Amino acid sequence: MINSTFQVTFGIEIECILAFHETLLRNHLATTETNSNIIKEIPEEVRRKLNQVPDVYHDEDARRHDTSRQKYMGWALTTPTAYPHERDNNKFQDTMDTHLADYGYRAYGGEVLCFAQALLPSGVVVHDSFNGQNKPADFSHWHLTQQRTSAGVDKQDLTQRLDELSKAKAPCHLTNMLKQPSMANDWDTHPLELVSRVLPYNPASTAEVHQHLTALQEGPMHFAFASQYCGLHVHVGLPVPSNHPANTPPPTFTLPTLQHLAYIQTMYQTAISTLHPRSRGDFSNTDLKSNTDNFYDEPDILTDAEYDALDAQSKRQSPAPSSRKKEKKKRKPLTDTPCTPTVDSGEDPNDVFAHPTPSFSLSRAREKIFAKCASITQLAALMGGTDRRRIVNWTYIARMKGEARTLEFRQHEGTLCPLAIAHWTTFVVGLVRLAERNARVYGAGRGYGGEGYGDGDGDEEMNGDGGGEGEMNGEGEGEGEGEGEMSVWRLMELMGLGEEEVGWWRGVVDGRRV
Repeated sequence: MINSTFQVTFGIEIECILAFHETLLRNHLATTETNSNIIKEIPEEVRRKLNQVPDVYHDEDARRHDTSRQKYMGWALTTPTAYPHERDNNKFQDTMDTHLADYGYRAYGGEVLCFAQALLPSGVVVHDSFNGQNKPADFSHWHLTQQRTSAGVDKQDLTQRLDELSKAKAPCHLTNMLKQPSMANDWDTHPLELVSRVLPYNPASTAEVHQHLTALQEGPMHFAFASQYCGLHVHVGLPVPSNHPANTPPPTFTLPTLQHLAYIQTMYQTAISTLHPRSRGDFSNTDLKSNTDNFYDEPDILTDAEYDALDAQSKRQSPAPSSRKKEKKKRKPLTDTPCTPTVDSGEDPNDVFAHPTPSFSLSRAREKIFAKCASITQLAALMGGTDRRRIVNWTYIARMKGEARTLEFRQHEGTLCPLAIAHWTTFVVGLVRLAERNARVYGAGRGYGGEGYGDGDGDEEMNGDGGGEGEMNGEGEGEGEGEGEMSVWRLMELMGLGEEEVGWWRGVVDGRRV
């Protein structure tokens, strides 16, 4: 990998669903001496009331015609929660107390987290936070916390997973448990998130991640998996010296390094998206908004004469309806001019041309990044502001208190595969190292002309994928997947990734086409 002497740290957040046998829950309840009953049959309307997923995801679920996240999927308990740390989450606690009073039972609190803790290597800390409140600030240990962006799975899904696992080469104790006639009624699921400590980027850390994932994935009475709503988040930062003063901001990347990283993301956002499932890069996901929204310019309002001219031009360019489906769309090159909108059958030309396509200009993006951002705070705002739900979360890098200052790469789909996590971590570390190297070699500021990222360094027009919300090429042979200057494979070459890394990603992309 390029610039391998530049030392960085990383941390991972693994969102997943834990499936567990009733025995684990009952044994845990016995240790708390709460005498709670387990309620398995819960009316549909009550499940919607017990739901713990925030309302912010309702629009996305409606677009997908999927309401599974709008109801609580687990079992219920008949006694109040007994964990002091949950009392810090007053809103969460009050809601659970209300449900207990109204229905005689409530959803899980920290129970699943606490018995899951015993399944993992020693040193894992349980931290229950609700909707981002009271999140852990000390990352010297691994954490288990609630995962609020998804629910568990329904009985049909769970039964199918249990059946598939019973036919696979699962550990013998788990296999015997799965063969019980009432297995579907004896198993439940609950979402959780496993958060690593701050790790140096080296092979020992990869082994540590593997150890924790292996323990979480399968045991005598549990297994874990990622649902379609789970993600893998990788934070990258700088090592903190042992003599660093307490309660002061930790070290962070230089502004030139971050400017180059922002520039890389602006150029390659869509190309990088070809490594992931379409839903992780087509901006339909509430948690994965584009980082390039601030690099589009709204065109001037057209006159009536210009409307008529564009209408006529569009009709000449539009294919016949019968051939429209056969024509393969390609992204246009990134230029300084807006795209000409076309009118599809049944559309009102006045409506189409009343909202012309905003134009993306790489030269203007470069100017905003290098010439107009005089601080890390300004750059973070340019790349997404205070919205953490971006493909790359830039909000933490601008922290001014004694909290971790990291970049959070959020695009990878949920997985518990140690190898997949290792390859994605290597990829994002490579991006940071490339940015740091080019900042030193080519500099930053007003005079920077785009050097260091291809044979056509500094060109105003760039053929291939940029950061816009154009058509993704993740499932076809568009410009984003070719061998050209702006492809993700060209980016891997610039990062100096080895044959093993590139081969892994080619296998991932090819496998998704099958």
